[in-house]
Amino acid sequence: MEASFGVKPDMVCFATMWEILGARGNWWEAAIFYLVGEGYVEASVWPYARFIGSDGNLTSIDLHLFSVVGSKMVIRIWLLLLRDAHRRGSLQDNQRLAIITGRGKNSPDGQSRIKPSIEEFLSEGLGVKIPWYVEKANKGQICIKSADLKSWFENEMSSIGLGSPADEDVILKICRDSTNADLTLLQQVQVQ
Repeated sequence: MEASFGVKPDMVCFATMWEILGARGNWWEAAIFYLVGEGYVEASVWPYARFIGSDGNLTSIDLHLFSVVGSKMVIRIWLLLLRDAHRRGSLQDNQRLAIITGRGKNSPDGQSRIKPSIEEFLSEGLGVKIPWYVEKANKGQICIKSADLKSWFENEMSSIGLGSPADEDVILKICRDSTNADLTLLQQVQVQ
């Protein structure tokens, strides 16, 4: 990108691309732009999807600083990572997984745009509903029981929507070692 245009890509460039690609349903390409940008742009300005947990467990994800499209993209990456953890036997049955959306108190009208969008996405966006709930104590997060998610992975999941198994392997490789993410990966992105 820098060689083509003479300008070093910044956070706005990467975010614009993942927004456009995600809005068009090109989730693998959007994820590649997010993950490559994460390793390329200065950390202080990057909207990290904070995968929070102890000992490497992916027990929650914080979607603050993301748009609706960006949130759906990082949820797909998170589900891919959780499915990989399940396949490796490291996803425990008794975990409560949390998607931190916020309540929307900083939105222009005080109404969350992320939370209802993610609730709909978990209910309909992947073909088969992922069972989820909202605890009364914290209306700014959506919870999933890990046992329910494991059952979804094993019995009902159609697709996370990040492309073929080979495409998903590229994303997992980048997530495991961010040195695998460089601008040459963007050459694989085909926008149609």
